[in-house]
Amino acid sequence: MVDMDSSARRILAVLKAGAPTAFPELVLEVGFSQNTLRLHLARLEEESFILKEKSSQERELGGPGIPTACLKVLVDRQPAH
Repeated sequence: MVDMDSSARRILAVLKAGAPTAFPELVLEVGFSQNTLRLHLARLEEESFILKEKSSQERELGGPGIPTACLKVLVDRQPAH
């Protein structure tokens, strides 16, 4: 099991609840700043909890400095609490 803070667990819970989620939607859902969310997502991706997928709506979703990939949970790993 991987040690994970409550913020990372919150992100995973949101992603597990539905379809792949775009970054702007996830920012609104979890209530973190964009930079804070980017840091958590980078760690979750590095630890193979999530996968970034290119979106078919890539150009519509993005803006200056906004990632355009959709995010989804890769595997049903169990983080340590």
